[in-house]
Amino acid sequence: MVLQLAKAGMDVAIVVTDAERMVAFYRDTLGLTFQRSRQTGPGGTMHLLECGDSLLKLLDPPEPPPHRHARGGTRAQTGLRYLTIHVHNIDELVARCEAAGCHFPVPLRDSTGEGRYCQIEDPEGNVVQLQQLD
Repeated sequence: MVLQLAKAGMDVAIVVTDAERMVAFYRDTLGLTFQRSRQTGPGGTMHLLECGDSLLKLLDPPEPPPHRHARGGTRAQTGLRYLTIHVHNIDELVARCEAAGCHFPVPLRDSTGEGRYCQIEDPEGNVVQLQQLD
């Protein structure tokens, strides 16, 4: 059986503790398109941001989760460690992230394949890789 996609992109959810800062980062710093906020079934709020055909869901639960993920970049623990966003304007985005005071676990550099990339942390330590192919 082959996966038969109903949508070209993926939806990814991140559970957050400071929804306002996280929405501002993804909307204002990275430039994702804010779609809407809605209440979730078991309580809390889901903030939806578009990234091409993909959807980033920032889940703000009614109570903070009992555990936080490990900070320290992509090799600090197992599991989902980073998102990659392919862009055409990496220099502009790096400048915006620097102006916003973002931490860069991996500063802008040439890729071992082609193009350039960097890794930045969002306000809660999730890693976002920006990749520009030449």
